[in-house]
Amino acid sequence: MFVDGELFIDNWDWSQEGEAMFSASEDVLKSIQLEEGKPVEILVESTSEVRPASKVAIIGRPHDYGGCRIGYQEEDKIDRLQEAADVAREADVAVVVVGLDAEWESEGYDRQTMDLPKDGSQDRLVEAVLAANPRTVVVTQSGTPVSMPWATRAPAILQAWYQGQEAGNALADVLLGNNSPSGKLPTTFPVQIEDNPAYHNWPGENLKTVYGEGIYIGYRHYERSKITPLFPFGHGLTYTTFEYGTPTTSNSILSESEGITITVPVTNTGSVAAHEIVQAYVKDVKSTLPRPEKELQAFSKVFLQPGETKEVILKLDKHSVGYFDTSLGQTGAWLAEKGAFQVLIGASSVDTR
Repeated sequence: MFVDGELFIDNWDWSQEGEAMFSASEDVLKSIQLEEGKPVEILVESTSEVRPASKVAIIGRPHDYGGCRIGYQEEDKIDRLQEAADVAREADVAVVVVGLDAEWESEGYDRQTMDLPKDGSQDRLVEAVLAANPRTVVVTQSGTPVSMPWATRAPAILQAWYQGQEAGNALADVLLGNNSPSGKLPTTFPVQIEDNPAYHNWPGENLKTVYGEGIYIGYRHYERSKITPLFPFGHGLTYTTFEYGTPTTSNSILSESEGITITVPVTNTGSVAAHEIVQAYVKDVKSTLPRPEKELQAFSKVFLQPGETKEVILKLDKHSVGYFDTSLGQTGAWLAEKGAFQVLIGASSVDTR
C-alpha cells in the first residue's frame, strides 16, 4: 500500500492467516493523520496467491479471491469511556450494548478468540459503566458465546443474539418489562476458550481434524471434566419464578413399542406472566459402554400467568435410552440396554428440580 507514492504497508509475503475476511492475511494496522480538505493518493497492489502454501492442495487451486480494506476514523476529541461513565452515573439504570457482527463472526471462518473485539475496549466500556452505576444491564449481541470478565459484577445480562429487523422493538419490550425474557441457552457458555471440548483438537495438524472429544461435547464435556461453565446449557432467567410439582409417569417400563409419558405440574409463583421450558435428562445408571452423565431427551414450553398452574407433558421412547454400538455387526447398530434409567427434570442442565 502506497500513500502519496511512498510505501506505507508491505504485507506482500504474508504466510499467516488473519481472523477476519475469510482467507485473508494477518492484520497489519497502520495509521496516518489526515488534514481536512487535503487529498492523499492511495495505491494498493494485491496478489490472489493462496496462502499458506499448505492450503493449495486442500482447495485445489493456487489462486483465490483477494482484496484490501481501507477505512478512516474522524478525530475523536472526547474521552468516550469517561462520557459513558458520566451519563451512567446520572441515570437511574444504565444499559450497555456490546457484541459482535458479521465483521467478527460468520459461517465461513472460525473465530480465534472468545473475547469481544477492538482490543478489549468493549470490556473496558462495560467496566467503566458498572463502576459508575451498579444498576447496569449488559446486552450482548452475538451468535456465539463471548468472554465476560465482568459477568460476576453485572446485575443483569441479556443475551440478545442477532434479532434481525425487529431488534430494537424486541429489546425495548424485554428491557421495559412489557415481555418477560424466556429463552434458554442452546449452548454452553464457557468461562474461557480453553474450557471448550474442541480446544485441543481444532483445527488439527495440516488442517486434518481428529474429533477426539467423541460424544463428550457441549454440557456432556463440562459435566464429565467437572468444569464449571459461565452459563450452563439450558439456562435462562425470567422476570418471575416457577415451582415444579411432583412428576407422575404413565408407567415405569420402557419397551420398544411403548414409550413413557411424564407429567409435571408447574406453577408461576411470581407476579409476571412468562414462559418456562421444562427439560428432561436421561441418566443411564449402568451402561456397557462409557456414557455421558446425562442427556437431554425431552423438553416442553409452557406459558403461565401469575399464580397459574399447568401440567407439562414430556414423552420418552426407545430412542431416549439408546446409543450406537460399533461392535454390533459389520456396520454397528443402535442399542437400548436393559436396566435402570433415571429421568432428571429441571430448568437447565445443572438445575435439577
